[in-house]
Amino acid sequence: RDGDDARSGIGPLRAGRVTPIWRLPGPVTALAWDHARDTLYAAAAAQRTVHALRVGAPARLLARLPAACGAPSALAADVEGRVWVALLDGWGIARLNEFGDVDATLALPAPRPTGLAFGGPALRTLFITTSRDGQTEDAARHAPLSGRVFTLEMSAAGWAEPTSILDLG
Repeated sequence: RDGDDARSGIGPLRAGRVTPIWRLPGPVTALAWDHARDTLYAAAAAQRTVHALRVGAPARLLARLPAACGAPSALAADVEGRVWVALLDGWGIARLNEFGDVDATLALPAPRPTGLAFGGPALRTLFITTSRDGQTEDAARHAPLSGRVFTLEMSAAGWAEPTSILDLG
């Protein structure tokens, strides 16, 4: 978070301080690198947006999700250049193509997906965490599987996120 102006600054951490390369409106709630490690995707749940942050370029709004879809709470990128988005209070996940269009949605038996990660053999299993926290009483009654981890076998593989800090300049 960048001061009191309700924006997020994203960049390298030097001497205990972030040197912002990109500034986004609102708090960023999720980050994911693409497989080429040259684009960082950032989700801002309150604005229902996903941004593409390409090294050496200004931030680009990739997608603005309608309120009925839920808020982006987690991100994961696959090797085909698509970004998977967990939709908090949206009962599912969505896949964004390189232009930011939703080209696939998958429904879940829980309204609050909170995390996404590829794993398993050949990184073709998408793990999806869900939460019971914050559910309405009605949603809890209709979603007894909330709070569990779900797995989906995917046609496109994910990739192993970097384990070290990347040099952003």
